[in-house]
Amino acid sequence: MPIISVIACSILFSGLAKVNQGQFDRLFFKLEQTNSSHRYGNGTQDSALDLIKENPITGYGYGEHLFYKIYNERVIDYPDWVFKKSLWPHNTVLSIWFSAGIFGLIAILYLFVSIFIHLFNGYPNNTAKDGFLILMLIFIGDMIVRGLFETFAVSNMAIIIGIALTLNSDQKLIN
Repeated sequence: MPIISVIACSILFSGLAKVNQGQFDRLFFKLEQTNSSHRYGNGTQDSALDLIKENPITGYGYGEHLFYKIYNERVIDYPDWVFKKSLWPHNTVLSIWFSAGIFGLIAILYLFVSIFIHLFNGYPNNTAKDGFLILMLIFIGDMIVRGLFETFAVSNMAIIIGIALTLNSDQKLIN
């Protein structure tokens, strides 16, 4: 039965590819594209890295508006930047490094690693394995994978930390 389903889907997609060839060409171009939306190469992330290189130790301070202000002031000095108005770095590591400098980045990365180790060690040693597994998947999916392509609110980690510490507690909360 699964073989018949695979064959039927293959025939269906082949027929659709013949009918809408232009849309499939665009889809495959987007899937193979390595520089999506000018992300690198003087786009959002590379321009943020240029600003970070100017002040890597202490950073510039926190705030989304601060990045916009500095970027928009400095765009004149970098004519090869693709975007003439700030779009934010679209990368969690770069945004933290821009804001807090290298020491703040190391502190946040240490927190990320500590959370992951706590979740990883808590999974096999606890009766609430499903909870730890769900938290690990949320952490990996939201904080790590999503963090490579957009900036997430680091404060969301507080929820994961709170739930992980609660799951690790041996005390009964309800009698």
